[in-house]
Amino acid sequence: MPSTSRKTQNERIAREKALHTRVYVSGLEGHHTLEVGLAYYYRGHYMYACPAANLIEPIPYSTRKGIMIQGIVSASAPAYDASAPGLQPESSVEALKKSITSEREAQDHSTTTSTAATSSTFSQGGMTSSSPPLLFPSTPQSTTDDPAPPPPPSSHCAKAH
Repeated sequence: MPSTSRKTQNERIAREKALHTRVYVSGLEGHHTLEVGLAYYYRGHYMYACPAANLIEPIPYSTRKGIMIQGIVSASAPAYDASAPGLQPESSVEALKKSITSEREAQDHSTTTSTAATSSTFSQGGMTSSSPPLLFPSTPQSTTDDPAPPPPPSSHCAKAH
């Protein structure tokens, strides 16, 4: 098990990598941080290396120094075209920001509910439940703010130069 200073150093390396590695995201204009790219990747978008526009994906296991990405070859994914019509600015979607905000609100709600239930239970002389609080409210929030999936390959034939 790594020491605390080694763990802190590895977390710093992973954070820097996520903030300094640039990627393109299908359906969005411009390039973005790896952190933003991953938020969209796990919502069904494709990620491309910047500036080469080669298709990439995260390797599905973590490492000590953060997430690893690899280039892949796939005929099912459209090529990234930086000048394609219909690309949206990321600021109009903000999937990562909305996800973080939603998670914080859910945790705040859970903490408030848990505190109120604990106070009520203790005031009645009972015991508290040993189950952990829920991370999300019972009704999940919609993620319909994500842009539409990428168009079929025929309309995305031109490669970015």
